[in-house]
Amino acid sequence: GARSVIGDDPVRFGMALTGGDDYELLFTAAEDAAPALAALSAETGVPVTAIGHLVEGAAGDVTVTDPQGRVLDLPTRGWDHF
Repeated sequence: GARSVIGDDPVRFGMALTGGDDYELLFTAAEDAAPALAALSAETGVPVTAIGHLVEGAAGDVTVTDPQGRVLDLPTRGWDHF
């Protein structure tokens, strides 16, 4: 059967990006590091998932798009600790 992908549901995708209780590590790596990361993931049993890519822009300027490249207008920008 078809597998549900959170990115296909704008409401769930927005909640995943802006909700609290985030306990996964988010990091960046050069594209050519993908094979080494895949090997490390297999060796350790820790899943690593590519979720996007970075492009040049102004500091603090974040644009989130869906899998089709449409800009998402998220109601919040994540947890505000203050």
